[in-house]
Amino acid sequence: MHELASKATREAVPHLAAAVEGLSRTLGPEHPFVGRQLSELSELRRKAGDVPGADADAARAKGIAAADAARAPSASRPSSGA
Repeated sequence: MHELASKATREAVPHLAAAVEGLSRTLGPEHPFVGRQLSELSELRRKAGDVPGADADAARAKGIAAADAARAPSASRPSSGA
C-alpha cells in the first residue's frame, strides 16, 4: 500500500508543477496564491523524495510570502488619521 501511495505522489509532482507554472504566468510569479501552491508542491516533492526540488520550491514560496507581508499594511503601524 505504501508503494502505491508513493507512486501516486511521484506521478502527481509534474502535474502540480505544471499547474504552479500556469498560475505563475497567469497571476504573476509573486502572487500569494502562487506561493501557497509552491508550498504544497514543496511538500509533495519532499514526500516523493526530491529534497533539493522541495527545498527550492519552499525557498521560493518563503520569498513570495515575505514580499507579500512587506506589502501588506501592518496592524502595528499607527494610522495616519484621528
